[in-house]
Amino acid sequence: NAKDNVSGRKNRIRPDFIEDPSFKRLTDHNHTAVHIPTDIYDGSTIVLNELNWSEALEDVFRKNREDDPTLLWQVYGSATGLARYYPGKPSRQIAARSCRVFCCCCRSGSVSGLTLKLIRTSVSEMLETLSDDDYVNVVYVTNQKATACFDHLVQANVRNKKLLKDAVQNITAKGITNYTKGFEFAFEQLSTTNVSRANCNKIIMLFTDGGEERAQAILEKYNADKKVRIFTFSVGQHNYDKGPIQWMACSNKGYFYEIPSIGAIRINTQEYLDVLGRPMVLADKQAKQVQWTNVYLDALV
Repeated sequence: NAKDNVSGRKNRIRPDFIEDPSFKRLTDHNHTAVHIPTDIYDGSTIVLNELNWSEALEDVFRKNREDDPTLLWQVYGSATGLARYYPGKPSRQIAARSCRVFCCCCRSGSVSGLTLKLIRTSVSEMLETLSDDDYVNVVYVTNQKATACFDHLVQANVRNKKLLKDAVQNITAKGITNYTKGFEFAFEQLSTTNVSRANCNKIIMLFTDGGEERAQAILEKYNADKKVRIFTFSVGQHNYDKGPIQWMACSNKGYFYEIPSIGAIRINTQEYLDVLGRPMVLADKQAKQVQWTNVYLDALV
């Protein structure tokens, strides 16, 4: 049962990997291997019991291999997210060019009605483009202060994305927007986050209906080296000047998008991935390396 499995985890089997020409990699034909997603607690009773009973599949997989030597990978996947595969192989921590994303949402009085609905939906759609390798937070910007959903960047797993979406749906429109406060808060969190990984993309996304403020002083103070890319979204149908937020994006290696209606949300909140994935012809040698990530949503559309 689950309790027995907990104590048994201290005595895990050490596999004996050998090079297999059929698989062109190290494998262990005596044992299966198990993968559990990062957002699934591997100590839960359900997962432990599933690990316990699915262990019997090793004999089945081995017999299948004996009956058909040309057989390659055999995999069992469950609804809990657990996957058991044969033959076993070493796990690889692949360097992923992950993202640290900070969303700044304008909540001034001018974004009430349809514009506020568009901002809520746009942020929710953007969150769906992130994977477990990414980290994210959302902040609401007013003239008084910047209020964040979390005290720090959190992993973009299923649970945290749901919490952020629920929080975004409760945004109310009031006050006056102060981009400076929002950017300062975002830059400080991006610089102090305890999540460190080489070559990660640091991104600030601003969802607003427009304004006269460029926040130039704060951008020059925190982002003189342009290591944080800024993507701005002009949301709703209005006559406000789009020049300042367009300048923010273009001056900080980002991109400017317009979301005038519901129909424009999905394509515009996913297009930033295309910008991040552009050929890095002018990048330095350290940036020119192959990176592996999970499948992003835009690849499935």
